[in-house]
Amino acid sequence: MAVPKTTKSRLIGCDKMREDVKERIRLACGNKVPRGFQRTNAGLMPTDWLPMRTAGEIFTNHSNKRHDGTSTVLSATQDKGIIPRSEVDIDIKYDEDNLTGYKKVDSGDFIISLRSFQGGIEYSALEGLVSPAYTVLKNTMPIADDYYKNYFKTVDFISRLNSATYGIRDGKQIGYEDFRALVLHYPPLKEQQKIAEILNHCDKVIELKQRLIEEERCRKNWMMRKLLDPDSGVRLSGFSGKWIQKKLGQLGESTIGLTYDLKDVCDVHGKLVLRSSNIKDGKFVFDDNVYVSCGIPEELNVKKGDIIICARNGSQKLIGKSAYVNQDMPNCTFGAFMTVYRSNETEFIYHFLQTNSFLKQVSKSFGARINQLTTKTLLSIKMYIPVDKDEKAAIAKLLFNSDRKVDLLEQEITQWQLKKKALSQLLLTGLVRVTA
Repeated sequence: MAVPKTTKSRLIGCDKMREDVKERIRLACGNKVPRGFQRTNAGLMPTDWLPMRTAGEIFTNHSNKRHDGTSTVLSATQDKGIIPRSEVDIDIKYDEDNLTGYKKVDSGDFIISLRSFQGGIEYSALEGLVSPAYTVLKNTMPIADDYYKNYFKTVDFISRLNSATYGIRDGKQIGYEDFRALVLHYPPLKEQQKIAEILNHCDKVIELKQRLIEEERCRKNWMMRKLLDPDSGVRLSGFSGKWIQKKLGQLGESTIGLTYDLKDVCDVHGKLVLRSSNIKDGKFVFDDNVYVSCGIPEELNVKKGDIIICARNGSQKLIGKSAYVNQDMPNCTFGAFMTVYRSNETEFIYHFLQTNSFLKQVSKSFGARINQLTTKTLLSIKMYIPVDKDEKAAIAKLLFNSDRKVDLLEQEITQWQLKKKALSQLLLTGLVRVTA
């Protein structure tokens, strides 16, 4: 995606900061007031953004209950903003035939929800109705919607919002009377619009890369369905050899993981124990780790080329999920609810384990009460495999290349998210200025 010339110049300006801008940030980080700024209840503020404005001057509490009850019912979410309640993942009970107390929301309104103390204030691009428990904010002064859409999600604002709370109902509830007393940054309107333009550009790049990830995942799923099934009619160019059906037990072996006691659990200086929470979307993640200090049998040490599989779990949908070990992982083992599969063919077999064909065979083994994939069942699962080793290698390489494309896109998204976070901290508060 090409970066618009004007926006690109502003982004480059932040990457290659002038010395006066660096000095301004250095002073601010040292809790000092740079020239041309004033300390306010909202933090540092450029003097030409004064006078200070309270939230109550910019936004009013708008409680319009005059409607016929036929509009879409909306809910506030921290990750998707305001969305139709029908799209919320959890089942929220309400009387669809009695919405007389619900509040009308217009596009451009902001919503204080019961979770605003965690995720800030949400912006609504939709028209509809919201629960009476929500506070609907409508601007009374000219604003750039997207400036405050970003401003209300900053760590600094959420921290200040948490100081204005009353009561506890599954968390803290923010009231309008407390919100209205908060001092907000209020740049000139044209500057708000330029700041919003830059931050929106970051969002558009992130959204584009997320779409590319979804497209690549769909492409890989199509390739797995076709290339791993000899009867699909799709073959890689140059290959026409025979495929044979084998059980996983004919191609490799499986071992159940480590059983350990609570007294064996230690800090990060022990051995990492891979569990189901360490596997997501066919990859290893390390957000929820357990380490142990006990001795580990050699066969339970994780090795390059292993496939680690979830064999037991309270949730059936997690049984059978797996990840491929594509590099050395020293000081690493796997827990008793996991199993390792080892074979000379794991680069090819791993992709079969990601298919519906494998998961369907796994699901047939579930008992009435126990969710587990036994070693016997795993090794009895059947798959087709090409006789030609070059065809196996070519298919595995193609599918792994698809995984790498997704990995690179995810890394780029992380970089853009960090860039946007940094820009938000600098632009929304005026530490870095843009030309209106």
